[in-house]
Amino acid sequence: MNYEDFKAFKKADIFQNIDDASLKRLAGSLTKTIRIYKKNALLLSEDASRDSLGILLKGRATVYGFNAENRKILLTRLSPSHVFGLTTLFHGNNRFLVEITAASECRSIFLSREQVAEIFSSCPQVAVNYASLLTARIHHLIRQVIALSCDDFKERLHTFLSLYPFDKGTDRVDIPFNPQEIAPLLNISKPSLMRLIKELSDDEVLEYSNDSIHLLKAAKAFQ
Repeated sequence: MNYEDFKAFKKADIFQNIDDASLKRLAGSLTKTIRIYKKNALLLSEDASRDSLGILLKGRATVYGFNAENRKILLTRLSPSHVFGLTTLFHGNNRFLVEITAASECRSIFLSREQVAEIFSSCPQVAVNYASLLTARIHHLIRQVIALSCDDFKERLHTFLSLYPFDKGTDRVDIPFNPQEIAPLLNISKPSLMRLIKELSDDEVLEYSNDSIHLLKAAKAFQ
């Protein structure tokens, strides 16, 4: 594992509050589990699942789900230090229900179920971090379900935008999706979504420019 790989590895949420010496020993033992993917290659999918936890070390990747019509929907984007595979690692059925595709050339490291269990045993803080991260993912998922259950489109969009909180001391949040990506995610037609975005822009809740959405200070009212 090179220096840049280690920096991304160290920043992964599951390794927070772990001393450098322990992390370096762990990283050294995992070098053989690093894989390189060309752009558009599949990191994980339902047909290419593995009972392991992944950490993106370099590059960008996209996570897609599929709706009832089997249409691909963008769920989120991954960047270096992002962890994936949390929800399937210790599940009896480890089929991956989403598809992760390399958006650029990627390097990723994979930890097997047995390796993660061994790390939990030797370093309980990692287990605490894992539980915290998994809880946050579940909470995010519940709020997404709530957003989709709203009959009113404006309320649905409000609930979705509230998934992206303001960091302390900031008055602006960049939403990591454009309208073309949000519309199928919320099951709203793009024209209807654009009307809602204009309304919220007129109310100074958000700013829309260059196909990007930015929440403004007024958006804190519905978070």
